[in-house]
Amino acid sequence: MSTVAGWFRAKDPVAINFIDQILALYSLNLLTDIEVRDYLLAYLPTIVRNSVKWKIKQWMPEHLKSLLSSTNLTADQCQSILYVLADGLLIDTLVDLMTHDASDTFISTATTITGTNRYRTLNITPTITLTADGQPNVILANKLQNFGTIAKSATGGAGGAPGASGAGAGGAGGGGLIILAKELYNFGTISADGATGANGSTIAASGSGRAGGAGSFAIILGSPGRGGNGAGDYVGSGNYNGGGGGGSYYYTYKGGDGGSCTYTTLTATDLLKAIIDWWLVNVLGKTPTTTKSVPSFYGSGGGGGAAHDGNTASGGGGGGGGEIIIFASRIHNVGTIRANGGKGGDGGSEGAYDFGGGGGGGGIVNVIYITATETGTITASGGSGGIGDHTGRAGTSGVAILIPVE
Repeated sequence: MSTVAGWFRAKDPVAINFIDQILALYSLNLLTDIEVRDYLLAYLPTIVRNSVKWKIKQWMPEHLKSLLSSTNLTADQCQSILYVLADGLLIDTLVDLMTHDASDTFISTATTITGTNRYRTLNITPTITLTADGQPNVILANKLQNFGTIAKSATGGAGGAPGASGAGAGGAGGGGLIILAKELYNFGTISADGATGANGSTIAASGSGRAGGAGSFAIILGSPGRGGNGAGDYVGSGNYNGGGGGGSYYYTYKGGDGGSCTYTTLTATDLLKAIIDWWLVNVLGKTPTTTKSVPSFYGSGGGGGAAHDGNTASGGGGGGGGEIIIFASRIHNVGTIRANGGKGGDGGSEGAYDFGGGGGGGGIVNVIYITATETGTITASGGSGGIGDHTGRAGTSGVAILIPVE
């Protein structure tokens, strides 16, 4: 045992500034990685439980990463240390660690990203759109400054097919987006909207619209809204949360129902642990025995519009709004964060019974934060119904809520 290590073991092991001193000595090679590993595994839960979180955030991330990179720490031991930080919701420490060696990125032209992306600083310039495509999507950034638009593409449940070519297909459900940031400054728009149902036009055949594809939500707090019914006598019914397709006046040809959705519960710590596991595997190169997957969530598709040759070319139902989960230590939002349902498609011009599709139901927006200077506008509104010889019903609102961490 080193002299320094012996001196420390004679001290209070959960003193407020003890971890800062331990890591400082480790960086000077005065403590070994094994000594620091054993200390953290033994005492870190007590320190976090005693709410000494405001000192822990002073750790130098490069020292902590160096320790975790050591071959003397197994993947499971690294995971155990970081899971304790997640249980204490120590966002600053975790984000500093996972992004300190990432790049500074300035988005000045339209750009599309997929999967999980790390940034030291991410800046989206005014009028520019950063599109997040695919499922799941995670933006992990020390500082995120959005002056333009971050748009999650509609990668949810597929829109239902129309009864025939010329009636409107349903809109796809909105996708899911996770943002984990130490600092988030939003002056523009962050969205995960459902897609608009397609408009009807003219047709040369008849048929019923098909149902929209199912959605899936991870629930921290709240639930999505219900899609509106399509217009007409034999309509597609709205569901949670896809909009119903426009119907017809004839019972043989019906609008497609909006897609349904499933729910799983999710805690903030589960989400942090899933991102920790992604970082351990993909950045640190260590794979624990068991890992948590980053959740994939998205809205439901709208139903397809009905088609009745000579009479009806109805619009498709709007896609249900998707889901956005933001976890930030500090947030300044003077823009808009939304997961709105898509508008129902308009009826066509086939005859006297061209009906509008129902609007998609609103999705879910959860903004979890420690400090907020401005909270701006957050919405999960239902989409409006499509117009036609009769107008489809609007979708109902989902949940858009701010969740302060005590």
